[in-house]
Amino acid sequence: MFPSYFMKSLIFIALIVALTGAGIYVTSQDKNTGPVVRNGTIPLLPQQGNALPMKQVMAKDQLLENNVMDLGRREAVQIFADYSAIDYLVSNILLHWTGSYLVTSDARGPYVDGRLVHFLEKTGIAPSLPQKIMSPDAAKQVQTLWYNAFQQYKAKLLLQTNARDTFVGSSGYDQQADKVYVNGPLSSRIVNELIDLMQYSESPKGMYSNFLVFVRFSKGLESLNDEEKEMLRRMRDEATRLSSR
Repeated sequence: MFPSYFMKSLIFIALIVALTGAGIYVTSQDKNTGPVVRNGTIPLLPQQGNALPMKQVMAKDQLLENNVMDLGRREAVQIFADYSAIDYLVSNILLHWTGSYLVTSDARGPYVDGRLVHFLEKTGIAPSLPQKIMSPDAAKQVQTLWYNAFQQYKAKLLLQTNARDTFVGSSGYDQQADKVYVNGPLSSRIVNELIDLMQYSESPKGMYSNFLVFVRFSKGLESLNDEEKEMLRRMRDEATRLSSR
């Protein structure tokens, strides 16, 4: 992780941006409409399978609302620099949205986290996994399904936050069509800032890999132009150099 003073500076800057109206912030809670937001949007997900719209669940789950607002306040560079914390935050959001956090981890046996099984069933990704007590092979299938689902939902959420600044031009998540869209190239400013911040990371390769996966699940690696590929190569090379120190 970064030195504590460095992370405090990033968080402080993000909060200042939010409070001055340049970012996203919550001003109050309305019992009928949910959180009241000024100068932006909050990351939300529509109904998926038997999982209710996230806004509806947030009205009854204060922790879910807090986590969603926390994600919405973060700056793009902070999101990708502090990737472990963001993954933890997104996991909590998804498990609370679906009620999966209420399921015990051993509910489907010792080989798989029962919360992940519940999430896949609730969202309709795997509506009827066959075994109540799952075999090791079935557990591997769940892990693969969860990984892909997590990355897809993470991209949908992040493209509704300041992480949109990762790309030049319009990008976001169309809830009605249930589709992410990116209509522009990678931002050289964001990539260069992340490369500069790698020196503070305990895992520069992890930081690079996380960013690469986000690009894959948002724009798609096959859609990158030569200039964007060169940016990612520079990021990879710097991660490799720093990891060999």
